Amino acid sequence: MEDALQQMTEASLTVLPVLDRETKRFVGAITSQEIVELITSEARGGE
Repeated sequence: MEDALQQMTEASLTVLPVLDRETKRFVGAITSQEIVELITSEARGGE
């Protein structure tokens, strides 16, 4: 997650597409804010 957030910041992106690993089909999107929230939640022990 940290790598994705860093790459997004470097490329001035706020949204990344999410693809199925096997089929490469689009399944959704994730925002930089959602990544920050996930990282923060994990740092707090998954609250």
